[in-house]
Amino acid sequence: MLDKLRVNQILMNLVSNSVKFTPNNGRIDLVLQIEPLDEETDNITFTIKDTGIGMSQEFMSRIFMSFEQESKNTTLEYGGSGLGLSIVKHLSNLMEGDVKVESQVGVGSSFFVTIPMKKSEKVIKPKLATITPSDIKLKDKKLAGKHVLLAEDHPINAQIVTKILEKWGVEVTVAENGSIAVNRFLFSPPNFYSLIFMDIKMPVMDGFDATKQIRESNHVDAKTIPIYAMSANAFDEDVKDSISCGMNGHLRKPIEIAALKQVLDANLAK
Repeated sequence: MLDKLRVNQILMNLVSNSVKFTPNNGRIDLVLQIEPLDEETDNITFTIKDTGIGMSQEFMSRIFMSFEQESKNTTLEYGGSGLGLSIVKHLSNLMEGDVKVESQVGVGSSFFVTIPMKKSEKVIKPKLATITPSDIKLKDKKLAGKHVLLAEDHPINAQIVTKILEKWGVEVTVAENGSIAVNRFLFSPPNFYSLIFMDIKMPVMDGFDATKQIRESNHVDAKTIPIYAMSANAFDEDVKDSISCGMNGHLRKPIEIAALKQVLDANLAK
């Protein structure tokens, strides 16, 4: 018995970090270990181990604090807000668990999340559904074939949002940072993209600057194309910052499917 949404959020944050900081020829392992505590409870340990850039001992002493990054260069090169690991720590503690880390610069990092979980008497087998292109078009005819530009530097986040949109028949172009997103928009034909989803914290160029450049450009769609922020920062001030730079709205990460669908229906299903 577990909080599926929160456990998934913990794993997504840790695996996303490993993907971001591990080179293309590296390795990432996700291991699940179950250790009985008593007749009613098991200790569940998730281990996420990578061969990435690793961390210094000094940084590991403050790694779970909000908005912490190894250095300014880390933010510039890899992006991110420094909130992911503090969220992992907070959620683990709320479920009476804990998270630990081992790391060595140039060798890699290992995160260990241990959560006590009550055993369930019921065994639920997942129902697998097959979705074909024809099914998608029948269910979302107004969305099928529409083009969306997704600016997202986290490969896993980009893959998840892309898969969701493609199931509704939407065609997705992914840009790994704000600069690439601006170029892909500027060199697109008129009315090619129907909507832009813009991550805020990205390397090279962030979402705010990218949005401003798009709005100030001479592209025929520059002033009218809907642009929505996607960010882990969702305080009122963050939403105001998104709107003030020219965006139409602000979606909070991890992305909720219902909220994503609502934006599509409001802007594309016309």
